[in-house]
Amino acid sequence: MTRRNKSKQKNTHDKRAREERGRQREEDFVQHSAAVLSCATKAADEIAGVCDHLLEELSFELPYLSLALEIWNEHPELAQPLRAVLSQLLEVSVAYDQALHRAGEQLQHLAANPGPHTHLEPIERYRRLVRERLFPEPPPG
Repeated sequence: MTRRNKSKQKNTHDKRAREERGRQREEDFVQHSAAVLSCATKAADEIAGVCDHLLEELSFELPYLSLALEIWNEHPELAQPLRAVLSQLLEVSVAYDQALHRAGEQLQHLAANPGPHTHLEPIERYRRLVRERLFPEPPPG
């Protein structure tokens, strides 16, 4: 066998191994997500974490938007459409930040004080739903 054929076989093998690892990661994610999202306590805790992550991103974005608006407000005669959009975006972002804080606190409370432990059944239905929504099959064609 020539060196080129060995290299080609190795590349094919490596590609298959990467694809298999990707499928396994996807399947692990589906299993985990279905288990988490079909349990009231785990879902509350997980989505509270999502709120925290989004708030962390906003903690940089809000001052940045505010700064952009401050800079352009120094020149009211210039770029009025830009100033209007920045002002509107900042207002919406502040409201989003406040909503995330409220929802995150409520979810953390639900996760810490779950009451009756609720699981949705059958789990396979929720695995299928996770697959369909987060990893949809590409349309044929």
